[in-house]
Amino acid sequence: MRDPRPQTLAILSVGLVVAVLSALSGCGASALQVHAQTALVLRGVNDATVTALETGCQHRAVAAATNPDVDHAQASADAHAVLAHCQVAADAQHAFASALDAYVDQLIIAVDEGDTASILDRLTELARSLIPLYADLARVGGDIGVDVPELPPFLSGLTNGH
Repeated sequence: MRDPRPQTLAILSVGLVVAVLSALSGCGASALQVHAQTALVLRGVNDATVTALETGCQHRAVAAATNPDVDHAQASADAHAVLAHCQVAADAQHAFASALDAYVDQLIIAVDEGDTASILDRLTELARSLIPLYADLARVGGDIGVDVPELPPFLSGLTNGH
C-alpha cells in the first residue's frame, strides 16, 4: 500500500492555490502577500509532486525489473521503458520547477524594488503560466500511472486572462 500523505498534501495545497490565485488581482502590499503565499503553496505542490513521481517511478521500475512472468532480458527492457517514461515526467516537473523559480525571482524583485504595476502584472502572468505547466505535469504523471493531482478545471480561466 502506498503512503497517501504526499498526495493528500498536494491535493490540499492545490485547493489553497485555488483560493490564493483568485485573489491575485489585489494591489500593493496585499498583492505581494498573495503572490508570496501562492509561491509557497506552489512550492509545496511541487515538493509533493516530486515525492509522488520518485516513489511511483521507483516502484514501477523495480516491479518491471523483478517481474517473474518474463525472462531477464524482457524484465530489463521493461524496466528501461519505465525509466524512459519516468524521464518524460521528470522533464515536465523540471519545466514546472523552472517556471516556479522565475516566478519567485520576480517576486523577490518586486519586494526589493517596490511593487510597481508592471512587476505585479508580470507576477500575475507568471502565475498564470504555471497552470498549463502543472496540467502537463499531471498528464505525464498519469501517463505513467503516478497520481499527480490536477488543478481544478475552473483555473483554466486564469490562463485565458480571466
